[in-house]
Formats: sequence, C-alpha cells, structure tokens
Amino acid sequence: MARRAERDPLPRRVLNDALEAHGERHRDALTALVDRHASPARAPSSGRGPATNASARASRATEWPPGAAPPVVTDLSHRYGARMPDPVPPRDASTETLRLRTSPRRLVRAVAWAAACVVGAGIASELTRHVLDRGRLMGLVPLFDLDGEGNVPAFFSALLLLTVAVLLALVACERGRRGLPHARAVWGLAAIAGFLAVDEAAGIHELLTAPLRAGLHAGGPAHFTWVAGYAVAAAVVALAYARLIPRLGRDLRRALAVAIAVYLVGALGMEVVAGAYLDSYDGSTRNAVYGLMTTVEEALEIGGLVLLVGLALRVLRDHAPRISLGLDGDGTTAPVTVATATAAPGPRHHSRYAAFRARHVARRTAQ
Repeated sequence: MARRAERDPLPRRVLNDALEAHGERHRDALTALVDRHASPARAPSSGRGPATNASARASRATEWPPGAAPPVVTDLSHRYGARMPDPVPPRDASTETLRLRTSPRRLVRAVAWAAACVVGAGIASELTRHVLDRGRLMGLVPLFDLDGEGNVPAFFSALLLLTVAVLLALVACERGRRGLPHARAVWGLAAIAGFLAVDEAAGIHELLTAPLRAGLHAGGPAHFTWVAGYAVAAAVVALAYARLIPRLGRDLRRALAVAIAVYLVGALGMEVVAGAYLDSYDGSTRNAVYGLMTTVEEALEIGGLVLLVGLALRVLRDHAPRISLGLDGDGTTAPVTVATATAAPGPRHHSRYAAFRARHVARRTAQ
C-alpha cells in the first residue's frame, strides 16, 4: 500500500473535489500537496508492517494541530505521506479591517451615471405630461419632475451638495491637523455647501419668493425674487474668497471656475430667464416651453454639482490619499476599523505617492 502511494501522484480531481466540499479556505494547503506529489520522490519504504505505519501516521498527524483542517485534508496528508504547511493563524477581531479602494475618476463616473438617470427620468416626465397628456401617471410624473420640490431630483441635488460639504469638511480637517493655512476658509465653503443642501431639500428659497415679490412688487426677470438675494450672497462669497483663488493651481482654478459657472448659470441664470417668460406669458408652469427651460436649468445645476464633487475628490486625494474611520467597541465587541483609500496610485504616480507616504509615516512617528 505504501509503495502504491509512492508511485501514484495525488490526482488533480481530488483537489477539485476537496475545494468543492470545503471552499477556498484550504486552497494553498491542498495545492502544495498536489505540487509536492506531481513528481513524487521515491522514499525508501520501511516495510515494517502495520505497527510502523500506524506510528508514522500518528507522527504525521501531530504536525497539523487537531481541528485546524477539515478531515479530507488530514486524510490526504496521511494517505500520500505529505507534511502539510502550517495552518493560517486565527484572525484577531480587534485588528479586523475593511478596506475599500477606489479612485475619484470611478466615483465621479458613478455619480455622473446617476445624474444622467435622474435627468433622463425628468425628461421622460416632461414628455409624458406634454406629449401623452398624462399629468400624473400613477404619481411617477411629479415624482421625477425636475421643477418639483421634495421629489427625486430635488433630493438628488441635495445629496450632491451634501457630498461636496462632507468632502470639503474632510479637507478642512486635514489642513487643520497639519497646521496648513486657510483651513477656516475651507470650513466656510463646507458650511455654504451644507446650507445649500438643506435649502435644496427643504425648499427654503421657494418660501422667500411670495413675501419678497409682494414687498418689492417685483416682476419680469425678478419673478422669482429669491434669485436677487442669492445673487448678492454669491457676490459676497466671491469677494471674500478673492484673495484665496489666485493661490490655487492653474488646473484647479480652471476646473473650479467651470464647475461654479455651470452651476450658477443653471441655478440663477436660467431661473431669471424662466421668470421673465412666466411674467410675460400667462404665469402658467404647465407648458412645453417652460418645461424645456426647467429641464435645461436642472441639468446644468446637476452637471455643475457633479463637477464640484469630482473637484472636491481631487482636492481630498491630494490632502489625504487614505482615510481611516475607527469604530470603538463598547466593551462587548472588539473595535472595528474601516479604512477607505480615496485614490489608488497608478504606475505614473507611484514614486510620488511613495514619497508622500514616507513623509506622512515619518510625521506620524514624530508625533
């Protein structure tokens, strides 16, 4: 029997059967066993009978801790006379880490696809209303109405603004931790984005339209009177950050200018055009021309927000390529750490990323 075991290499189908029965956990051990017996070395047979074979089998069994491998692995080891590699040590729950690796390009691509779906649903809603003459269609038309409040497009825009606010807050935290300048300025931008997110979700600007119009007796392009107040606020913010903008890089300035211009043209410019049209027409918001205006308006707003999300991710990647969020245990469970890499370095930027990580580790060690 021992000679037959020496002559016959471990068949590959035994490995496949074992993997199907016990999963991928012991793939390395079984693969090592197969590779070792692919061209088996002729070991001298002792020929001492059952007692010797039993003692050898017992000695080989002690090389693998009891319970560390499924029975099929232990049986194969005994049958073919192979010393199995040491088992993988059990995992420590206190050091478990969930790692999520992604890149700004992938995230922006996913957000852009979601934005395209929202805008496409809004266009379908307008077509259903004006072409098919179905004003509700089981509630789907107002649910995806780009000019509506408290529906899917409004909450999607609020989510994008909230994402920008969170990313800018992370950048501000990192700049403050390193002692870099302008951390408060970035906190201010995060606060503005957070307010705009709440405004978009709750429709605060819409609540200001009626009282301001009655008080100012506005009309024409100022049909939506909240635009004037928000335009003044935008001018104040631009003046406040006028000295900070020239200190940004050329590419960053250009991307920021394009993103803000697209967003403001949609949020303020198209709102003025739509207000002038409503005031000169009949005030009705249920015609195809106004629907086209609102579609362009919301598409520009969402497009500008997608660009701002991508820009904020780029800035965050430059400040903190890796972000760790620790969840402390309460005494009953071990702490869990979630580590998220906002950017995976590519081959072109590997050396620069390695240098950055070396400086970061040295700084953390010095602290």
